[in-house]
Amino acid sequence: MANQAYLNAKQQLRAQVAEEAEMARDLPRYRQLQQRGLIGEENRKAWIDHLSYIAARHHWQPIEYEFDQPQIVKDASSGLQLSSSVMRLHLLLMHEEALLQLFAALPSQQLAPVIPRKCTIVTTQELHHELDAHCEFQWITFSESKAAI
Repeated sequence: MANQAYLNAKQQLRAQVAEEAEMARDLPRYRQLQQRGLIGEENRKAWIDHLSYIAARHHWQPIEYEFDQPQIVKDASSGLQLSSSVMRLHLLLMHEEALLQLFAALPSQQLAPVIPRKCTIVTTQELHHELDAHCEFQWITFSESKAAI
């Protein structure tokens, strides 16, 4: 029995050493993703500040925004939980190129990724703007899984 207990302990130690080596190998990539805003809680204030910056930089009217609550998409065995939120933007634009400028400017900061899902553009002459755009983006984040804590 003592010999079996020794073998079990030795096997557990090997597994733990292997797991620690894997964690040490993955830690730099994890930290890089964390710094890019992909891992962690949603930082809505950073997005609001970034949207204000984009509007000011391009001399647009302020961008109106609305965020849905995050929904858990997948609770991974890795201890990270994939969540998705819908971010709705409404803006008045002078021309279609401005919408492309918005798409280019959104990921320019180190914020969590957003994926354009749909945009509805209506031509209008209101307030000297020609386009009224309503866009939806999917906002992706990973966070610590509640089960892993």
